[in-house]
Amino acid sequence: MRRLAVVLVLVAAGAVGAPAAHATRASIAITGGGLTMSTPSVRLISRNPAVLEATTTVTDARGTGSGWVISLGANSPSAASDGSLLITRADATCVTGSACTLPINPVSYPLTASLSGTRTVLFEANPSSGMGAQLITARVVVPTNFRSGLNLNVSISTPPSAGGALRSPSPSCSISDLVATGKCPEVP
Repeated sequence: MRRLAVVLVLVAAGAVGAPAAHATRASIAITGGGLTMSTPSVRLISRNPAVLEATTTVTDARGTGSGWVISLGANSPSAASDGSLLITRADATCVTGSACTLPINPVSYPLTASLSGTRTVLFEANPSSGMGAQLITARVVVPTNFRSGLNLNVSISTPPSAGGALRSPSPSCSISDLVATGKCPEVP
């Protein structure tokens, strides 16, 4: 979304059909906005195993097409330090009334998120995508042996530089593995 300011200076001729006494000039100033994310909402959509749906609205009004990254940090006061959540998918749709460019998301699912608070890339908009306002929805499976409070920290940022601090997507994990053991394979 770009803000558009149009300034028109018109000087009318004295009579219809007479040549204009002055030239007509128009100028346009286009300024970008910001990159924002709404406070995520989380709801329980099934039990045994517990499946959560996390939803947030991302608005990229910068006008640069440089992309963005949503990351997730999960922790629990009493969960095992090697416990994991399983993100089975994440999707994007344009917000009603937005002229958005849907994000091209290179993240593969399923992926795991450690319960130690380590940040994991949840969703990404490649350059030249993810502009405008879009609704991002992720499905998160919680292990059945999980019996404590869960804190989810979702944030948005510009893409990290090479070797950035975000953890790479993890190896594949099945829901049955997660339910049976409460964790998924760690990233080598």
